[in-house]
Amino acid sequence: MIQQLQKFLDDHFFVTSCIGVAFCLLGFAAMAWWQIVRGPQFPSLSSVNVLHRERFASGCSHRSLITRLGGARNMLHVVLTDSELWVTAFAYFRGLAGFYDLDHRIPLAEVTHIEDRGKSVLISFNRNDQTAGVLELRLRDKKHFISQLSSRIGSVGSPA
Repeated sequence: MIQQLQKFLDDHFFVTSCIGVAFCLLGFAAMAWWQIVRGPQFPSLSSVNVLHRERFASGCSHRSLITRLGGARNMLHVVLTDSELWVTAFAYFRGLAGFYDLDHRIPLAEVTHIEDRGKSVLISFNRNDQTAGVLELRLRDKKHFISQLSSRIGSVGSPA
């Protein structure tokens, strides 16, 4: 039985590989769709006053060891508006962003502290469920982001 299966897989390697790749892509698409449907909803950029916008940012959440190790590299979209901070990933990666706690729409009133950590910025905030959250973001224009955000909340720490 096993030898027959092995022979079938050897004879039809291309087809079985395509089926495996298709299932992986379908899984990614399903995860992204699920996160887009149940995750935070972001309005269009034209409907808000954007103070800072950065595409292809990196970062991680400090919620758990898995979220710290599994952050995002050059796939986050960070938007700072007059009233909110948005952190999310691009299209197909939205499902993974939700899993790694990188899909947020944070009111600026809930941001409690910003800390400049050299190459990154640590942002502490209160979640909807009244627990504390921490995001570490690596931004290309970190100084502009910190100045805009700190002028809105007024709590900035220095490098550790």
